[in-house]
Amino acid sequence: MEEPDNPEDLNYLFEQIGWNRLLYASDYPHWDFDDPRYAFKARISEEHRALLFRENAREVYRIL
Repeated sequence: MEEPDNPEDLNYLFEQIGWNRLLYASDYPHWDFDDPRYAFKARISEEHRALLFRENAREVYRIL
């Protein structure tokens, strides 16, 4: 993933977009996929991780 020089700037960007508007996507199973455990160098709270990796997709795709 392309990231700013300062990883914490990514949090600022995500705040501006809105955490509820973001979805994580990966090109797994390619050899160079972005593993979600290591994709972001910035510290992301557990609440925001849940939105980014799970809850937002559940909302978009209406998965219970």
